[in-house]
Amino acid sequence: MLENPFRPGFGSWPPAFVGRERDELLFREGLANGPGGRYHRSLVTGPRGVGKTVLLASFRDIAESEGYITIAVDANDGMIRRICRDLRLVEVALADNPTWKISEVRAGASIGVASGHIELTRPAVDGVLDDDPMVVLKPLLERVEAAIVGRGGAGLLLTVDELHAAKTSELERLGNDLQHLQSVVFAGAALPTIDDQIFNSAGATFFSRLARFALEPLSIAESLSALRPPFDEHNIGYNDLELTKTVDQTQGYPYLVQLLGYEIWHRLEPGDAITESLLSAAYEAAHEQSIFDVLQPTWRQLSPSSKRVLGVIAANGPGPMATADVREKLDKSSSWFSVYRSRLINAGMLQAAGRGFVELAGGERAAEWILNQLIDQ
Repeated sequence: MLENPFRPGFGSWPPAFVGRERDELLFREGLANGPGGRYHRSLVTGPRGVGKTVLLASFRDIAESEGYITIAVDANDGMIRRICRDLRLVEVALADNPTWKISEVRAGASIGVASGHIELTRPAVDGVLDDDPMVVLKPLLERVEAAIVGRGGAGLLLTVDELHAAKTSELERLGNDLQHLQSVVFAGAALPTIDDQIFNSAGATFFSRLARFALEPLSIAESLSALRPPFDEHNIGYNDLELTKTVDQTQGYPYLVQLLGYEIWHRLEPGDAITESLLSAAYEAAHEQSIFDVLQPTWRQLSPSSKRVLGVIAANGPGPMATADVREKLDKSSSWFSVYRSRLINAGMLQAAGRGFVELAGGERAAEWILNQLIDQ
């Protein structure tokens, strides 16, 4: 069989990028409108598996095509140091190529990646930054932005993924410096739980003012559009009704859609058509893998109280559970539970199931997985 075209890794580019056309258009408008424009500074939010990382990559492609140099980092411990390191790499690369004009080539390259246009990786990366990153961040941003524009470029785009994982002190530093540097374009991505951080920190309110791209799951039509092209291109037969029923079970989460496509393709032999039994087996495998991939990193970041809430709901078995019953088992007030209900929905662990009911987002397998985690603790 041909190489599997589906890429179910977080941030991997899918065969067909669908359902985010409006977000891309708004980002383009943000670049065109410049500093002060609504989408010149933005934050992509949504649960795991909804496509935040891929959308950031799309923003970088758009910006590079418009003449921007792009820098992309994750917001784990050391975020500011990594941003400063990559800014220095750009600064050194520009100094080493005094005749290079950004306007003469496709402008951008994510730092550390040989884009085919300019190589910005350098030996001895740790040696390019000797000063305190928290101190040098702002002057570095200023110098690099000015150097890019001076070479004919449109400017600098900084994208930061997993922003919810950043230390509060680093969020405050980045936000404070960016709000005084209007010309730098910024796009971040985070779980919705980042609101707890930015609204509880007076120094991180910069992020609360960013334009929001709140990603929702894909529609069934969009999910099918993400799956069908490789099968149609290679004349692989399928029953559209059966495929639609299976895709409906993904609830529109792009990561699970890609896992489903991967598992379907993985099971095909040359000349095969996609049968109902193949679809069933592929979905079971994809769903099981998504439970592990999506729940595990989210679970590690939950508070003990959040885990306790999930444990009560998981012990109730599959299907919806009345919020009144959850509160009774927890012996907690309605106001207390509403806070954790909102947090867990935002984290992608719970979903509303009609007025007065909640259920686990991952169904029966998620319940089993959660109970196993609680037993192991």
